[in-house]
Amino acid sequence: SSENIIFKKSENLFGLKQNIESIKNNNEIILVEGYLDVLGLNSNKVETSVASLGTTLSETQINKIWSIVDIPIICFDGDVAGFKAMKSIALKVLKYLKPGKSAKFIILPEGQDPDNYINQFGKEKFEELEKRNEKALISYIMLGFPNEKATMSTIRGLVKGGVDIIEIGFPFSDPLADGPVIQNASTISLQKGTNVSKFFNIVKKIRKETEIPLVLMTYTNILHRMGYEKFIKDAKNAGIDGFILPDMSFEESKDYIDAAKNNADTIFLISPNTSKTRIDKISKISTGFLYLVAVFGTTGVKTSIKNYTLKAIKNVKKQTKGKIPVGIGFGVSTPEDVKKYIKAGADAVIVGSAYLKLIEKTKSTELESKIISFTKSLKKQTIIQ
Repeated sequence: SSENIIFKKSENLFGLKQNIESIKNNNEIILVEGYLDVLGLNSNKVETSVASLGTTLSETQINKIWSIVDIPIICFDGDVAGFKAMKSIALKVLKYLKPGKSAKFIILPEGQDPDNYINQFGKEKFEELEKRNEKALISYIMLGFPNEKATMSTIRGLVKGGVDIIEIGFPFSDPLADGPVIQNASTISLQKGTNVSKFFNIVKKIRKETEIPLVLMTYTNILHRMGYEKFIKDAKNAGIDGFILPDMSFEESKDYIDAAKNNADTIFLISPNTSKTRIDKISKISTGFLYLVAVFGTTGVKTSIKNYTLKAIKNVKKQTKGKIPVGIGFGVSTPEDVKKYIKAGADAVIVGSAYLKLIEKTKSTELESKIISFTKSLKKQTIIQ
């Protein structure tokens, strides 16, 4: 019946991203711009292969697709070719669709590439915030600290508090960029049994509750040991949108970049004393945003905001010419810090150790409400008056 075919026009790609994040955890699939690898459906909820669905969609393929999923959502560019392809596929789907099965067709804004969009959250997220006259609040937590229950309560508090991006730490035994607060959280998480499998399982649970972009922060050896391609693929399937690897230098990043391409954002770090030449090279391979370290030292080191940091924000923004958002982190802990960095021109502020300190001292029954309150106080300072 034609009532089982749903057509929808997407006003923006971020809306599509939100749909995808919830769909990945349900019995649905996104068919991007009519591309589908039927054989890959069992292992990939979001598949963007080069096997063209196009006008070659057969009854056999339709039966195969609907035997695996309930509601395929098929996306097309809003140009003439996109409309023609959509009509062709819709007619075939309507012809062979069995009772009780449905399909959704989404037309995207003309000229926007849904394939690239699905795999990279950064640009669209920051564009969305810009329209609202806001900058991004990025909140860091250590997964599994002090336990899974606290992690989920913290996530709920962050979401309700208005966070824009959540940075999730994967514990590592030698976290060279982290100060004592995050080191302690990492140690406790490892002691509680956090490993790759457990990490991804919890991320999947998080994805069932929120569509907010998730960035995984860990160290290169974790990915290298499993293999960049496999780790990034598994992370993406769990719901991760990007990676921060503080010890990954751009000189050694080729395998990492290749594995992440069209799968996740690669967020690289720079510091106030990084040379202009090096900033140029790093900004070209960074996606999502560029992470500017606020202090010469490790995370959680709380000192007064330095003039050299404020100057670095202005210089990096000028040098990158708006091609990539600039986020500031390390030592950012109060609403006043956020206010000053936003005023200096930062596109995002990253707060980490302050959250872990709050988690450590708060009763489990009060954790979500305390996180909500603190997050709201930080987020308020990212709104441009």
